[in-house]
Amino acid sequence: LSIRRQRQMCIRDSPESVQEDLRQVGEKIANLLKEGQEIPDEVYVQLYVTKLRLTYPHKSKSQIRAELTAKVQKQREI
Repeated sequence: LSIRRQRQMCIRDSPESVQEDLRQVGEKIANLLKEGQEIPDEVYVQLYVTKLRLTYPHKSKSQIRAELTAKVQKQREI
């Protein structure tokens, strides 16, 4: 990935932006329910994806590599 794209992904997946996205989806759902409207499938998908982003934050390849290296070293010590 390009540096620009990686930076965009980091900003998008920062805890603050994910929390804000979750708040916005919740607000959208609350407004739809107040108006007596059905919640569209797209909103459910948006809610689910946002929850996944909150639960499993994006990690760069270097972060994953470092975590795996540390895990392997720890296993070798045992």
